[in-house]
Amino acid sequence: CFAFAFFDHQEKRLVLARDRFGIKPLYFSNSQSQICFSSEFRSLLQLIDTPVHSSLALSALIQYSFVPGPMSYAQGVQKLLPGHVAVVEGNRFSIRRWYKPSDTTKTQGKSLLDLLSDSVQKRLVSDVPVATFLSGGVDSSAITALAHNHDQNIKAYSVGFEQGYLDESKWARMAAKHIGCELELITFAEDDVLERFPRFIQSLDEPFGDSSALAMFLLAEHASQDVKVCLSGDGADELFGGYRRHRAFWKAKNQEWQVSAARVLAPFSSRVKGGRERKVADIGRKLSKLGSLHGLSNQQIYVRLTEFTSSQHLEQIGLIPFDIPEYTWQENDLVNEYLLQDQQFILPNDMLAKVDTMSMAHGLEVRVPFLDHRLVEWANSQESKQKVNRRGGKLILKQALSELLPQEILNRPKRGFEIPVESWLKGPLRSNVLEAISKEHATNIGAEKAALVTKWKEFEAGNGNLASMFWTLLMLHEWKKVNPLCVHPIP
Repeated sequence: CFAFAFFDHQEKRLVLARDRFGIKPLYFSNSQSQICFSSEFRSLLQLIDTPVHSSLALSALIQYSFVPGPMSYAQGVQKLLPGHVAVVEGNRFSIRRWYKPSDTTKTQGKSLLDLLSDSVQKRLVSDVPVATFLSGGVDSSAITALAHNHDQNIKAYSVGFEQGYLDESKWARMAAKHIGCELELITFAEDDVLERFPRFIQSLDEPFGDSSALAMFLLAEHASQDVKVCLSGDGADELFGGYRRHRAFWKAKNQEWQVSAARVLAPFSSRVKGGRERKVADIGRKLSKLGSLHGLSNQQIYVRLTEFTSSQHLEQIGLIPFDIPEYTWQENDLVNEYLLQDQQFILPNDMLAKVDTMSMAHGLEVRVPFLDHRLVEWANSQESKQKVNRRGGKLILKQALSELLPQEILNRPKRGFEIPVESWLKGPLRSNVLEAISKEHATNIGAEKAALVTKWKEFEAGNGNLASMFWTLLMLHEWKKVNPLCVHPIP
């Protein structure tokens, strides 16, 4: 992985380049008088006289929990997209793409497991001790098991929370016991997390609304006390169809009767109060979303399954939804097309951005074996029927790992790296949220104060679907307090 700048003194040429998948960030600002670049968003803002936030970026941030490239949160600052190179020669500035995830190369007949094992082995090379992140899910367990095969002294790190439905520590312990590696597990109580909350906010380079960033911050802090390099399982879901939304898309394309049934049940399931923190409410939330896919185009389904805050809720608070650039869907394998779009939209802007920002805040380097380009190209060359069907996702990966991991791990339900957002928003962070949606701050982002208050009352009454919106608004407000002069409201 890389993000670099190279200046050719002889040719008077500046080259900026970013790695294939966006593991490392690269921001730039290009004006008539100068071009500036940095791996950090905030450093570039110091070079702009009156930074102004982008209304499009704001909408995208609330809707998807991140600002997608090439935009940044500020007008005049851009992200160089993954697999792209920018060249500056005199007054000429150009950007071209040098790599696409759909590019393929020969892997010399290697199996998936061989490719993954080789990738892990290469990323264990280091002058300092290397460890792994281990949640007990398929991806992190696979990386840890293969790393342990190469290094019997490998240590794994994991965090848990004192909240039953979201806590995954039992799975991490099960995986570590099966693999035979040492597990450093720390469980955080609510007070422990809130004590670290100000430092978490300070670590945010650009406003970011994915709540799992806080969990990543805690994990990186935990691991960085002992090691400087960790391997993670990021990227596998986007390659092999591991998210619930991938299976939902498959159902929408192959089992329309399930979408119709979910649509009928949606009015009843929506009456169940709560969100991701309660099992019954979480099932109801999924049913409602599946039912909402009825009659939508491929692009509309992608938006509906990807957004954290619905377009409807965004409009109701007075903001204009962000339109993802129209993707050209190839009808021969729609699920693979969905995965390719995830690799270019979700993976670099959310998952990899979160891991890099939170880990580097603690001086921890995170390496991503699943994103070895040979492995990515192999995965993208496989038919989607080997990845997702009515039984679930990541089929071909689980088959490859069948002799490496126990069935309990391979068949466990998919969970994200989640924290008890709803409980904290309604509890210890409530006053912070009310400040974030006050008239002054609502006006600053162009939202309607009365509508925000109405939505807050709905959330407190049990509408868990609004949790992400209020968490993101809180993150934005807290970020602005730490960076008061960085981005001014639109006049």
